[in-house]
Amino acid sequence: DICRLAHGSGVGSGGNTQAAAFPKQSTLSVDNDFVSCFYIRLPFSDQLGIIKRVGELAEYHDVSIHSILQNPIRDRRLADVCITTEECKHSQVDQLRASLEEESFCREECILMPLMM
Repeated sequence: DICRLAHGSGVGSGGNTQAAAFPKQSTLSVDNDFVSCFYIRLPFSDQLGIIKRVGELAEYHDVSIHSILQNPIRDRRLADVCITTEECKHSQVDQLRASLEEESFCREECILMPLMM
């Protein structure tokens, strides 16, 4: 049956044991530091110089900004800005996210996700 084959306990023709279809050990290496464009939503409390600081931190982490969208602010304490990046490594944009979250204007964790383009 399929479950037995998947767990390597199936018996083939002539009584030979089948190899596991999904081996637990593998020689493949996985690189989780993929390259993509990214989306960051930065929740902030409004103050002077936020966009400037976002640019400075992006430059520091070698992340090129593709676009920044900020809708009109209705409540200065509860605002968001959306940032999209040019292609870069996940590790670079993750470090940028961590730096943004350390800033005094950041009011909660940023949302970070890769963009499929």
